[in-house]
Amino acid sequence: MQSSNSSCSSNVRLTISGSQTYVAQNYFQPTGSLALSIFITDGLSNVLIRNNYLSNGCGIPGNGCSTGLTVWAILSSNNSGVEITNNIIQGGIGVSNATVRNIIFPTSSFNYAVNNSQVQNNLTNQGFLPSGNGNINLANINSLFVNTGTMDGRWKLKDGSPAIGSGFEGVDMGMFGGEEPYVLSGIPPIPTIYQLNAPAVGEKNTGLPITIKAKSNN
Repeated sequence: MQSSNSSCSSNVRLTISGSQTYVAQNYFQPTGSLALSIFITDGLSNVLIRNNYLSNGCGIPGNGCSTGLTVWAILSSNNSGVEITNNIIQGGIGVSNATVRNIIFPTSSFNYAVNNSQVQNNLTNQGFLPSGNGNINLANINSLFVNTGTMDGRWKLKDGSPAIGSGFEGVDMGMFGGEEPYVLSGIPPIPTIYQLNAPAVGEKNTGLPITIKAKSNN
């Protein structure tokens, strides 16, 4: 895992180099066979990666990457207190001394190097997860996601998905589960004001007439 740090860190979407860092509700889709989503430098603590889509170019089937190439979506070593929870990860995970929980790994080719870590309630269509602790191996990939709609919306869990309610303490696995679910296209699930008309000054008799146009995002 150490040898991969130098090869990947030069082509990365996000490098975390400080403790007390919180990364949530993002969609990372790097390009290039050695690009990765998140690289966490050494010696950090209290880093939380939650409700994201994390990928490496080689984590996507059919992109022409070389067989046996060691690639990662997220890479962290020699850290403590790193928590990776309720994400969808394609393209490899290499971490030490971390909590890995409620993750869905939907991929046909995967690099998995997780050492001295708590690995709970994760799911994959492959067989690399440790047995027990709520981990699910060899899930039917066709039963997991809706696979329709926007680039991020396709990762919503379909009815009957084995990831529904199978996370830690009964939450859904993946980026749409947990206490702070991923929000499609960055739009919060509250009304949005998209037009506001108001005069610069008001009148004593008529007040300040304002016209507001809003839409619901629920």
